[in-house]
Amino acid sequence: MLDLNDVRIFCKVAEKGSLIGAAKALSLPSSTVSRRIAALEQQAGVKLLQRNTRTLSLTQEGQRLYSAMSPPLREIANVQQTLQNDGNKPQGVLRVTAPPLFAHFFLTPVACRFMALYADTQVEIVASRSRLNLIDEELDLAIRAGELNDSAMIARPLKPLPLILAAAPEYLQQRGLPGSSAELQQHDLIVFNANASRRCQWQLNPQTALNVEGRLATSSYDQTLHACLAGAGIALLPAFLAADYLANGKLTLLLPDVVTQQLSLHLLYPSRQLQPAKLRAFIDLLLSELGPE
Repeated sequence: MLDLNDVRIFCKVAEKGSLIGAAKALSLPSSTVSRRIAALEQQAGVKLLQRNTRTLSLTQEGQRLYSAMSPPLREIANVQQTLQNDGNKPQGVLRVTAPPLFAHFFLTPVACRFMALYADTQVEIVASRSRLNLIDEELDLAIRAGELNDSAMIARPLKPLPLILAAAPEYLQQRGLPGSSAELQQHDLIVFNANASRRCQWQLNPQTALNVEGRLATSSYDQTLHACLAGAGIALLPAFLAADYLANGKLTLLLPDVVTQQLSLHLLYPSRQLQPAKLRAFIDLLLSELGPE
């Protein structure tokens, strides 16, 4: 039988990518980590790590062991933390992720209120345009925009974000107002796409989807907004992002009766029988402030 403590050390080496990184994370001497890995390989009867002077990687057998043992070890750690949390007292570090725009406008304010409520908690916000793997990155939860593709996670809907079409008055003075969704194809369009592709589909309402090719493509809504304000064309934007600029006249609302689509938002977190009190409390606070009405 494999020694569980040695397996735990091996998994930490796999996560950190080095013996030294694992030793620091576990507060162990590097020599101890190296010795326990060697003992584990002897127990298993196979090579688990491929090492040379510069790099360290998992062998095929090492990858199989890591994939099989990492999830239950994380669950054991969660159970241990839950038992040590004085019942229902939130404490410890919570790691959360969201796209930069939503981390700025939604996640950060909630995190600040959470820490004000629970003095023994700390929050690490990872703002990323990539859909990070919660298990691999040791994240507790994520906010996702758009379609979901991770069925292994629990998904809770948040309040959807209305979308609008807008353009700068300077652009409209030169090119005129579009009278219908079909006329949008005759205009310069600014498209948001995760990979900055100029070709995408605008779902304006449940019945109207336009295959558009933007003159300008961006990989963030912030860039889309700034390009729109600069008069580069017409953009499909989250309404909350454009609200102040619509109010002060720097942007003009277009085809409001046509555009009724909303951007879906979800809260994702791993499926666990026992959740740490810090995670339960943060989920409750997030849903109370951003949950569907």
